[in-house]
Amino acid sequence: MIIFDFDGVLADSLQTCLAACNVAAQAQGAEWEFREDAFATLHPLTFEALAERYDLDPECFARSVAETVSSFQEKPIVFPGIEQALSELAESHKLAVVSASQASVIRSVLSASGADRHMKQIIGGDTQGTKAEKITRLVADLPSEPHVMVGDAVSDLVAARDAGIKAIAVTWGWQSASHLAAQDPDAIVDNPQDLVQACLAVLAV
Repeated sequence: MIIFDFDGVLADSLQTCLAACNVAAQAQGAEWEFREDAFATLHPLTFEALAERYDLDPECFARSVAETVSSFQEKPIVFPGIEQALSELAESHKLAVVSASQASVIRSVLSASGADRHMKQIIGGDTQGTKAEKITRLVADLPSEPHVMVGDAVSDLVAARDAGIKAIAVTWGWQSASHLAAQDPDAIVDNPQDLVQACLAVLAV
């Protein structure tokens, strides 16, 4: 199985999430706004962790972010090349999403490009458990198959290792190539067009 993070891997959602985070922060009295590098070194990369870094209430913040993103009429779009990559990978492997975003938002964004049809499961932040725990439950259903996590954050790579599977880092997301490389992922991919080859190569080892 190939397990994907959503934000920054499949969906170009940074600006949408930043806008929602600013709404959530201001609802708690913040008089400043998050910058584009707000997530650059965040670990784990969750809305709760971002709130804690700025002394905001984590649960209220994450709930507000989810509600705000859901309320936006204009949704993020998948990165160019992603739907084609998923289509090719789905021919030989089961695909899933594990993300901090709400499952309903993930489905809505993926369905706009038809990418949702490739996913065996979509597990969002509205499902209890850490990312590693969610990955562990997924792979337990397919014990005889190889598995890999594709993420754009250190916390994705750590979650994959904690769940006992391989990890691929992508550099078009929310954290830099150098930051990700320090975690020694099984592969680093610089564009969606190379994702298929990287996934197949890592799973074949």
